[in-house]
Formats: sequence, structure tokens, C-alpha cells
Amino acid sequence: MSDWNIIVLSLFSATYLPLFWFVGMRIASEDILRKSKFYEVDPNVLVPGWAKTCTTVFCVLHYCLFLIPLTMVDW
Repeated sequence: MSDWNIIVLSLFSATYLPLFWFVGMRIASEDILRKSKFYEVDPNVLVPGWAKTCTTVFCVLHYCLFLIPLTMVDW
């Protein structure tokens, strides 16, 4: 594997794995509200503001740092 492929794969894990974690926070908050029978409460209330901001940042970084360089990789 060339150095460029290692760079792309490390950028993938650095941007995509935290994105999964933050999306998982929202899914977990939906489950908590559903089990507590608070159907009228928005699940986003239980997710901290910094997590929402980080989700947006990691999503943008994923597209800029992973998907664009991925097109440049010589597979």
C-alpha cells in the first residue's frame, strides 16, 4: 500500500468514526425518550450543542479530507 493510500485511510477513520459516535448519541437519545414514553419531546434536546456542531464539522471534513482525496487514489 502506498503512502497516499495510508493517508487517505487515516483521514477516513479520523473523520468518519467520530461522525458515527455523534450520530449514535442522537439515536441513543431517541431510544431514551421512547423508553421513557416522552414521545412529544424532541430527541435533539438530549444531545449537547457541541455534539451537534462537531457532527457538522466532521461531516464537512469527511467530504473535504476523505471523499475528494479518495478520487485521487490510484487503486
